[in-house]
Parts: sequence; C-alpha cells; structure tokens
Amino acid sequence: MKGQATEAIVLRCSEFRESSLVVQLFTREFGRVAGLARGARRLKQYRAGALDQLCVSRIVLRRRSSRGLALIDEARLLQPFEPLTLPYRAALAGFLVARLLLDFVREGLPQADVFRAAVDTLATIRSGGNWELRAHRFVWELIVYSGYGPRLDRCARCNRPLPRSGRLRFCPLAGGLLCPSCPPLSRVAASLSAGTAKLLGHLTDVTTTTWQSLRVQERLNRELWRVEAAVVRALAEQPVHVMTLLAPPPARQRNRVATTA
Repeated sequence: MKGQATEAIVLRCSEFRESSLVVQLFTREFGRVAGLARGARRLKQYRAGALDQLCVSRIVLRRRSSRGLALIDEARLLQPFEPLTLPYRAALAGFLVARLLLDFVREGLPQADVFRAAVDTLATIRSGGNWELRAHRFVWELIVYSGYGPRLDRCARCNRPLPRSGRLRFCPLAGGLLCPSCPPLSRVAASLSAGTAKLLGHLTDVTTTTWQSLRVQERLNRELWRVEAAVVRALAEQPVHVMTLLAPPPARQRNRVATTA
C-alpha cells in the first residue's frame, strides 16, 4: 500500500514497546488519525521533533481499510512548538488546542477549516502575538464548525430581544444567551455582561475578521473564559481544567498572592 503525504498537528504521543510510538494526529486531508510510528525513537526517517506534541509536520501515512492504526512511514517537522520557551499561560493555550481537537474532531472526518484555524492559533502562540484573543477565536471557530453555533441576537428560549445593558446568562443546553426572565436549563451556565455578549458576536462570526481588532478588557477576558469553559464542558460532557487555569484571577487576588509571597 502506497503512503499518502499530508500535513498534520501532533495531538498526543505515547511510547509503544521498545522503540515505537502511538501518535494521535489531526491531518488536513483525513481528519483525526491514530498512527503507529515503528522505530520512531531510533530511525532517521522521523526527523527530530517531528512527532512532538503540538508540532506541525509533514506525515506520510499508510491507512488501512480496517479500524486499526495507520502506519506512519515518515515525519518531517514543519513548525515546532516548544512550550518551555513560552510564557506559562501561552503554553497552556497550546495544550488547550490539542485537548479541544481530541474532544471535538471525529476520527476520519476531514475538517479543513478547523485545521487551518488550529495551525494559525499555534503559529500565533509560538510567535508571541496576541495569543489570548486568537485562542478565544479558535474555541468559537471549533464550536461553530462543529455545528453548535450559539444564538446571540435574541433569547434562545423565549425569542425576546435581549437587553443592551446589565447581566445576561449563557446556557449551552439552551443554545445561547438568555434574557433575565428565562432560567437556564442546567447548572452549566455562565453569567456575563452585555459587553462580553457583544464580544461573542464578533468571535462567533466565522465569515468576518472583525475579531482581529478587538481590545478585550481584563474583566471581560475572565468572563469569556468562564463562558467558553461552560460551553466546552456541556458539549464535551466533561470539564476541561486547562480552561480554568487560563482564566486570569482578579487583580485584587493577584496582588494579595504577591504580597504574601
């Protein structure tokens, strides 16, 4: 069987026997693929770092007709990801990308839009750009491309217009924002301001690039992470603890920790 070349993000890698690796890949052409790299820890056709977590590599795959592991014949590094050289929270954002892709991307289902978004997010994190805004955008791109786009223009339950000020609630199980009169359908709901709701409108619109010019205040940034954590927890049916670590604590709490230290 002839191998097929594709670009891939390495999502997870584990040792297998004495010299091989079992690798979870998210590929451009084939979606998520589990592969076996025989002798990867000693053979030269696996270039150094090409199978490290969150690297983007060119992979040569031999896919089997059954549900077994594909065979990885060759791996060449295209874009490295070195978490130890990055700020702590930026590195966490990279690991969040891998975790979300493992949770949301189905095996064998190509999703070119999600692949492009993931590669761009990792590149932004690696380059030291506005990685936090890019991570917020990636969360919503993944959710929207997976078919769970939220309703933000009117109440998701009663269809009434939403107030332009005050507090709102985002309920993932209801499918979006709720007006003050409608209770959430479960405890997995997050309170947010009207300003954060406006930010969500830009972040969830995958047809425009207006999100790139956003300036997110620290308070709204914390609310965004809480809303996103609630959505991911509801859709993935389990909490993603790295999202809790990414939410920055209030300024008073940070100052208290610094003083006592």
